[in-house]
Amino acid sequence: MKEQAMPSLKQVEIRSCKKLKVPDTTELRHLKTLRELKLKDMLVDFSKTIENNKDQIRGHIAVFPVIINE
Repeated sequence: MKEQAMPSLKQVEIRSCKKLKVPDTTELRHLKTLRELKLKDMLVDFSKTIENNKDQIRGHIAVFPVIINE
């Protein structure tokens, strides 16, 4: 993701993306305004990876977003 690609992004909800791969957490460093990442109906492996890497993900995003895994 390029810097300034989404300078005002505050919330993201991703649903049922069965082929989505977990990004390298350093790619998230430009999401400085993200406050909430919501994941619904995702593959178990994807959800577990996100859950296991929450602290690392938050470490790359300036605001420490809430990560909701449903």
